[in-house]
Amino acid sequence: MSLPEFLHEAEKGMSMKSSDMSEEHILRYTDLAAAIQFAKANDLTTREIVRELTRGMIYSDALKYAKRAAPLLDLNVLEFMRLRKNE
Repeated sequence: MSLPEFLHEAEKGMSMKSSDMSEEHILRYTDLAAAIQFAKANDLTTREIVRELTRGMIYSDALKYAKRAAPLLDLNVLEFMRLRKNE
């Protein structure tokens, strides 16, 4: 199961009033550490995890998110943001 599929399953399992939640909102309510642990267990690379977690985010939002997620991936914020780039 990929990280997006995991997030989709998390959305289905949540008892929220809105059934039309975006992936960004799902990430807000999904335990970030659990999502990262799940992704690592499914052999996603750190780059793939970073790209999936920040897909569709503008730079400023991704930077805020990096401050929370980077330590969980044993990265600093700068490294997290570099991995996010299309190179």
